[in-house]
Amino acid sequence: MLARNLIARIHIEANNSGLKKEDYHKLLFRVANVESSTQLSERQADAVISAIKSEAEKRNGWKPRQCQLWRKYLKMAGMNEQAGGELLYKITGYMSPESPELVQTDYDQSMVEIESVLEDRIESAQVAMPGDVDLRFWRSRNPRNGTANRREVRKIKELWDELCGYLEPCNQNLDYLFGFCAHTLRLNRAKPVEELKELEAHKVIEALKQRIAQEKKKLSTEVPF
Repeated sequence: MLARNLIARIHIEANNSGLKKEDYHKLLFRVANVESSTQLSERQADAVISAIKSEAEKRNGWKPRQCQLWRKYLKMAGMNEQAGGELLYKITGYMSPESPELVQTDYDQSMVEIESVLEDRIESAQVAMPGDVDLRFWRSRNPRNGTANRREVRKIKELWDELCGYLEPCNQNLDYLFGFCAHTLRLNRAKPVEELKELEAHKVIEALKQRIAQEKKKLSTEVPF
């Protein structure tokens, strides 16, 4: 029989993903040919969890139960919705948990950040220790790898679009942008913006701003004939 902690994790994943009960059972049967999570092997359990996450990624917008849990964690951390919205904006570029643009990855990362705030405030005695809460559940579920978040990637693309207004048509392509990033970061090979680390993304953003400023200055000093 599958360990209780794995069964509990599957149920939590299914609940957080917004899967309906009938869809959950269809997924179990499709992935592992079983009708209950208690019939899974450990390998099948991993496959089911991956399938649940994959299904969640296809859905745009957080589900009502996700928004409810998000607000519950905010309250436990002693944060109001304004503070939660500001934190969410830093991660995704959106302030409302009801934004249809948000996806599961955004939810996971937001919960990780609130969880960190909660733990810090418990240690400093600003808030009480909540009962029956695993303070590292979301961080254990989604360990940080330091990659750039969606807001940073979006900012790079916005600055790139602005810079393209000053470039020759032959340079207005992603290969040029990737090369720009590689040159800025002194990388041996170019890589997509989405694969940049957080610190790398910030360096690219600053480099793009400087390049745009240079192009504007150059344009202002040119004398038309």
